[in-house]
Amino acid sequence: MAAERVAFMGALRSYDSVAAVQTQLAQGGYTAELSTIERKPPSHRYPPYRNDTLAVSKYTHGAYEGKLTLEFFNDRLYQAYFVPAQPAEYLRWLRGRGFALPVKRTGRSSLTQGHLRITTNIDFASSDVGRAMLAKPFVMWEDLRLVQQMQEWGPVF
Repeated sequence: MAAERVAFMGALRSYDSVAAVQTQLAQGGYTAELSTIERKPPSHRYPPYRNDTLAVSKYTHGAYEGKLTLEFFNDRLYQAYFVPAQPAEYLRWLRGRGFALPVKRTGRSSLTQGHLRITTNIDFASSDVGRAMLAKPFVMWEDLRLVQQMQEWGPVF
């Protein structure tokens, strides 16, 4: 485990295990649906790996409800993906909390702070073009070290 874990949303931290996050969610009154993909590649060139996903249909971050999806690689939390029910209001709230995500109506906007990358498409999804394309507004937190480790692991997914 890395000495310096990245804070995603509230108490969620990168490198947390599936069991630790399930316990944390249960203590907060949330029920999470777990799905797992475990691969044992036939080739000796690539090691086995496991991807777990925890999904919470009604999660509250700040005062905003939405769908939370947490992704784990080999039992380490690397990504939190939040689809707020009130996207524009949520993004305003998030920006007001010190996350200087640039306004970008042409696609995704990102902010990198150390090992943390936060990405959103809310400005785009809230635009006329985004609504016409039925874009799903989201905010995603990632630990770049774990994303890189996954990419170096081999043919994952």
